[in-house]
Amino acid sequence: MSLLSLVFISTTSFAQTKPEEDVNEIFNVSLEELLNVGMISASKKKQSVLDAPATAHVFTEQQIVLRGYSTLIDLLEDVPEVEIQRNSNPESRNLVTFRGVSGNEKFLILLNGIRITPSTGDSYTLGSNFSLVNAKRVEVIIGPASALYGVDAFSGVINIITKSQEGTVFKGVDGQLSYGQFKTADGSFIGGIKADKLNFTLSGHYNNSSEPKYSKYYKNDFAWYTNQFQPNGLVAETPFYNDVYNVSYFQRNAGESFRGDSLNRGFNMPSSSHFISAEVTYDKFTVGYVRHSESHSSAYGIQPKFTAYEKDQFFAQTQNVFYAKHQYQSFNKKWGLLSTLTQSMYEIDPNSNFIGASTRWQRGYVYANGQSSKIEEQFNYDFSSKVSMVVGASFENLNSLPRTGSSPKPFEKNQPATNQDLYYIGAAGYNPYAELTDTIAFNDSLALKQSFYYLNYQNYGAYAQFQISPVKFLDITLGSRFDHNTRFGSTVNPRLGLVISPTKKIRIKVLYGESFLAPSPEKAYRQAGAFFGPIAGDTTDAGVQILSADYLRVPNSKLKPEKLKSLELSLGMFLTQNFSVNFNGAYTHIDNTINQNGEASKSLVPDNINASRLETSVNQGYQEIYSFTSRVNYLIRMGKWSFTPYGAYSYMDGYNKVDYNQGNGLEKIPLVFAAQNTFKGGLEIEHKRFSVAPRVIYRSPSYSNVLEIRNQAGSNYKNDAYTVVNLTVRYLAKIKGKLRLTLFVKANNLLDARYYNVYSGNEEGMNKTPQDPIRVVGGLQFNLH
Repeated sequence: MSLLSLVFISTTSFAQTKPEEDVNEIFNVSLEELLNVGMISASKKKQSVLDAPATAHVFTEQQIVLRGYSTLIDLLEDVPEVEIQRNSNPESRNLVTFRGVSGNEKFLILLNGIRITPSTGDSYTLGSNFSLVNAKRVEVIIGPASALYGVDAFSGVINIITKSQEGTVFKGVDGQLSYGQFKTADGSFIGGIKADKLNFTLSGHYNNSSEPKYSKYYKNDFAWYTNQFQPNGLVAETPFYNDVYNVSYFQRNAGESFRGDSLNRGFNMPSSSHFISAEVTYDKFTVGYVRHSESHSSAYGIQPKFTAYEKDQFFAQTQNVFYAKHQYQSFNKKWGLLSTLTQSMYEIDPNSNFIGASTRWQRGYVYANGQSSKIEEQFNYDFSSKVSMVVGASFENLNSLPRTGSSPKPFEKNQPATNQDLYYIGAAGYNPYAELTDTIAFNDSLALKQSFYYLNYQNYGAYAQFQISPVKFLDITLGSRFDHNTRFGSTVNPRLGLVISPTKKIRIKVLYGESFLAPSPEKAYRQAGAFFGPIAGDTTDAGVQILSADYLRVPNSKLKPEKLKSLELSLGMFLTQNFSVNFNGAYTHIDNTINQNGEASKSLVPDNINASRLETSVNQGYQEIYSFTSRVNYLIRMGKWSFTPYGAYSYMDGYNKVDYNQGNGLEKIPLVFAAQNTFKGGLEIEHKRFSVAPRVIYRSPSYSNVLEIRNQAGSNYKNDAYTVVNLTVRYLAKIKGKLRLTLFVKANNLLDARYYNVYSGNEEGMNKTPQDPIRVVGGLQFNLH
């Protein structure tokens, strides 16, 4: 954990709503003072990030503005040991990896300590839906955090602290509007008022984009679309064999189960998102609401011969969170109580659909929802200036309808699932091998309805943490948490942190922690299937017609939680007041790793189903990860000029041991979705009203999880190394009374590189996924206080 965890904190920017003469006062502040930022996520108690018992990075409001971060994913891309495989999956679109541990569901995202990701642990899209419009600072914890946060705080925690927290009252209005390439429109605002003890804050963010036409920029990768699908309507039937048909063949054979207009063969991949946050505070009581939603094309990462690019082909999710908090502090400030009540609801839009080989070239609709009610009580007590304690307990009741398989029609939310005729794609009662006529008759023996699993379960948790300073140069953190879940049992997760300060300029940290990842309803109960009809003349012993499927996914209710153990050592030093370095090494071990594309036993499938691929989620081995990161931060001031160069190099290695053959021994494969060598750095330049902030990211190749399926050479697919440069330029154009107007330009992939990430999924995915060309937006920010 690091003295230099804050390599990304920059000097205070003119973009803040302060008089211009006050902005220049920061030139009397040293880098050491700028890095000494308070945070609460590491120990649920506010302390200096330099002394926090965790590997932490804190991004201030000033730095968020200077760098041009409008959403969380933009910020995470610049964090050491965090990698983002953009455009790599049709559902989540972007896949995030924390210190070699991949999966958006494996870390928590909090807003003022309130979880705003699905409480059931299901996967979600991390895109422009997580706005930073109301962020005062963002705290990023790398490593296990279940000792405090319980389930799903597996690889890290992100806590967005808003401008209305910690005794701060936001008054006035801030807003931002921008427009750029690919018809990308973006707008955000935050407004706040105060009346006596009553404070009200409302913020919102909206983004809409047509997105690039990738077939124009990556002609070879989209040659099938350009040469076969668009002009001739030719598509591949399945990834498992090479039969090619005209797309109208599948749509016609679907009979009356085909829904919507015929495919227009155009190239449309639009996206949109919104974020809303409202909070009312009266004295020590707080009530709040958060909503974020994101929609994108469900064709991302899939090979062009296996997917379409229809405008109405999308995957969308929405999260709603209501919360109430009450904080009590004793008159002598020695102890306090924090009571929290949270109601959370997650849903996949029932009109979300896929069009491609996996849905027999029909519109295949999917649905899922989950909700929870949680109450938590936290008690803190300071025995003395050298000994403090935090204890707490929580109860959570959860309900879930796990992800359905693709169906020819949308799920009706107001009707019980069992009362709906939701068939599997290709098994809706129409024979695709029947003679092609204007009317294809329905055959009940060929219809296969989906099963549904309504889950209700509870989680009980209790935790305790002690922080002790037995001597001046040593801080000790001891903590543990017990959780019992009625679905998968009990787990205990301890933590230990030693922070040694031999001098004021040096921090040595030794950290040990454990965490667990619950098998979410999606992983345990998700179902899917793509059928292509009966085998002619083939029936079971009971005379039932046998149905054939390209693939079939079945539930596995016996999944066990993944368990992570981590050991870290770091050294941080200030060589001068304005020059700091840090070195961090970590070892991570994960047991019971879950493979979501595991092979299922045929005993789980009815006799009348013959599937080319039968899959399920399975605990299939273990993972070991070794990492090393070095960071440097430097501050140079020359008159009214400020220069802040920074850089971070990370080395990541390890392997997975996977039982692909179900009991025939563990097979060693490389670490996936994690580059072995990464460099992230940049330079911030400020002068009076002007600032420029170039940033660079270099990543060596990453491996995909697609193994030995289409690649007969015997290795995982991987992308090539690449370098990407991003840039933000700002100019404070006008100061008039309480009004500030700032012009800005942001360019992502400034050098217009053609580069790739790797696909996360199964056989239908691209070997490597094309990334965005240069994206330039310009806009106006206003502040009225």
